[in-house]
This record gives sequence, C-alpha cells and structure tokens, in this order.
Amino acid sequence: MSQRIGLPRRALRRGPFGGLVHGVPVYGVLAFLGALTAVGCGGSTPRESRPAMPDPLGDVQAEELYGHGAALAQQGDTVRAEQYVVAAIERGYPVGDALPLLIEVCVASNRLSSALSHAEPFLREHPGQWPLRHVVGTLYLGLGRVDDAQREFERVVSEAPDAAMPHFHLGMLLYETRGDRDAARPHLERYLELAPEGRHVAEARSVLTSRTIQRVERLDSPTDAPPEADANGAAIEGSSMGASSSTGSGVGPTEGSTPEGHTP
Repeated sequence: MSQRIGLPRRALRRGPFGGLVHGVPVYGVLAFLGALTAVGCGGSTPRESRPAMPDPLGDVQAEELYGHGAALAQQGDTVRAEQYVVAAIERGYPVGDALPLLIEVCVASNRLSSALSHAEPFLREHPGQWPLRHVVGTLYLGLGRVDDAQREFERVVSEAPDAAMPHFHLGMLLYETRGDRDAARPHLERYLELAPEGRHVAEARSVLTSRTIQRVERLDSPTDAPPEADANGAAIEGSSMGASSSTGSGVGPTEGSTPEGHTP
C-alpha cells in the first residue's frame, strides 16, 4: 500500500488507500421531486396509480459511473462529479480508489464538510491510515476546528515521525493559533531536518527566528471559513486556519499527505 495520498488535481488517478470512503446522499433533488409527487400537486394522479419510473442509471456499471464523475471533475462540474462517484461506490466501485477524487471535488468547491463526510467514516474503520488522517486534519483546520486538527496532527506525528508536512502543520498551528512558539519549535525544526529544501523552509525559519509571535484569531464555526477556495483547494492550502498562505498545502499533490522527506 502506497503511503501517498496526494489528491489528484486535473490528472485523475486511482486512490492510494487501497480500498477506502463513505457516500453521502446522492440524489437529493430527485428525492425532493419524488416527495412532491407522493403528496400530489395541482390535482395530479395519485402516486400509486402511476407506473414505476425506471432508474436511468440502472444498467450503468460502477466503472462507467466513476468515469463519468472523473470527466465531470475535469470539466469543473464538481457537484455532479461527486454524485456520479458516490453512485459508483454504491454499485461496488472500490471506496479507496474513489476517495481522493471525492475529496478533491468537494475542496474545489469549498465544501469542506462534505469532504469530511466522505473521509471520516473510512478513517474510523481504518485508523492506521495516517496519510488520510493528515488530510482530515487539514480539513478540520479549513473549517476552524482547531482542537480537532491539533488532535489529528499530534497523532500523525506520533505514528509517522519521519513525515515532514505533519510536523510543519502542527508547528504552525501551535504558533499561529495558540501563540506557543516553544511548543511549535521542535516540530518546525523537525520539518527543516526532514525537508531541508522543502517548500516551506523560509516560513519555518521565519517563525523560529522571529522576535514576535503572529497569532491568528480562531475561527468559531465552519461558516467563518474563507470562501476563496479555488480548484486547487486554496482554502485548505493556506495557513493552519485555512486563512492565509503560511502553512502551505494541506491537500496538495506533493506536500499534503505525501510529506516532504518522508521515508517509507
């Protein structure tokens, strides 16, 4: 099993967990329309007297549904992409292969809670998947759930001490949201040790050598999370709070959960 969890951006690929996600309700709109039909509308014929409508996707195989979802993701239609991929899972498509794409499309449209709804159930069933746990931590940060994020990052650095990016994210969380540079120092130093040419070297060194502490106000609710997520998941790739650029990629293709300097 690969330790990479870098989510596909435009180049779609099979998931790295070897069999991972939990679906969310797919056809909410159809269910709503069905409910309207059930209660009647404008003197319409009672539901029980109507012939059953065939499922338009009834004969579509899981692989084909996933392919449609992947194509929609490439076109930027993230909501329908999510629906097709979830439908593919319901038809038997491997959950682990689908999870990276599901998280990607949710992050691309700044639906971090939806991304969590796909990731958390699998993580509960497979608690040893530390790359996924790292991604879940970044999602918590994007939603302002700092305590939850800290808990996940601390567990990751315990289980994968040679993974660079979890140390960086935890260090920046402790520095920016707790104002505790002493607690952040060993994690940032470890990041520099593991990734001496890493993308966030300058930021880590700046924190370690700064005479002042830059504290970021804590977000109180998911609705306070910054709205400016782009197709590359900028809301997560920003600071440890998902509000600036200081903590770097949380779910990026190279540094998010395939940390710099990680030795398998």
